[in-house]
Amino acid sequence: MAVQLQERTSPALEKLDFSDKQLTHWPSKDLPFNLTKLCLNSNSLIQVPDEIAKLSHLKEFDISNNLIQKISESFGSLEFLTIFTAKNNKIVELPENLSKLRKLKSLNLAGNLLQKIPIQVCDLARLESLHFGGNLINEIPPEIQHIERLQYLYLGGNQIEKVPVEVGQLRNLLSLNLSSNRITVLPRELDQLKSLESLLLHHNLLHFLPKNIINLENLLELSLRHNPLVHKFKLKVEKQVPSLVELSCYIIKKLHIPYETIIPKYLTNYLDGSKECDNPNCDGVYFETKVKKLQFVDFCGRYRVPLLEYLCNYCEYPSTLDGFSSSGSEDDEPTKASLKKIIMENL
Repeated sequence: MAVQLQERTSPALEKLDFSDKQLTHWPSKDLPFNLTKLCLNSNSLIQVPDEIAKLSHLKEFDISNNLIQKISESFGSLEFLTIFTAKNNKIVELPENLSKLRKLKSLNLAGNLLQKIPIQVCDLARLESLHFGGNLINEIPPEIQHIERLQYLYLGGNQIEKVPVEVGQLRNLLSLNLSSNRITVLPRELDQLKSLESLLLHHNLLHFLPKNIINLENLLELSLRHNPLVHKFKLKVEKQVPSLVELSCYIIKKLHIPYETIIPKYLTNYLDGSKECDNPNCDGVYFETKVKKLQFVDFCGRYRVPLLEYLCNYCEYPSTLDGFSSSGSEDDEPTKASLKKIIMENL
């Protein structure tokens, strides 16, 4: 086998490609210690053994399309590793010391049996690309916000129901794939992803989008096909009754009354947490209680997209006969301008 492998080896023996070799065991004897790139793609290996620690210079490692179930804890000693690809295996958990891979930039574990995103992944500060599509993941950990350099996040084909607000902290994100999950609502904080160019949400359970999504000025691709929001439905308005504290705080904010030094700290924090009413004709604010209103927006001359607005309880917001915004109204014009860069895919 060593003779056959030599044909696919660089002169310096720093790169080895053992793809499609029908390997069932780790090829220890054929691996020089100074390897920087190793490909074991499309074999029948069932584990990454302790011997992996001997490859201390390894920078790129591809073990996709095997039968891998276990990755040795010794894997965490590969301090120079920058790219690890292990898609289409049977991996159910990752080594606890994975966070030691301080130089890792790309991690691809798509098509495995992971039921959660391991918390140690969120400690990989240099990670730029994270692929966990096609697993059994049902939630996104809030700690994902710590991967500040992340540019590509692929979580399609899982069982995710909720997107945490912390995803909005990934300010360098260029592409976010949440397709083929069970997501019913998106957090307003997604509008903080100012660099985002691609947002894939097809095959979910979305009935509306947060209005803030139109603030994603760099968005070029928005995929929404196979969501309930593509069907027209009656407007539903939900209104809550505010507390006396909230009523008082509303008046303070509405009248711009100074309050920083004359009230308890907890009330100061409460007042600082107010959010502006989405109605452009209203200068009110809201706290916990608010009015939820769906507004359908036309753009590209073809699509009607339901956007969710949060209004203050005192907002006198004009509505049309059936609750949907008309295609030619003045209120729609700013929205259409903001959406002109978005490409809808086969609604």
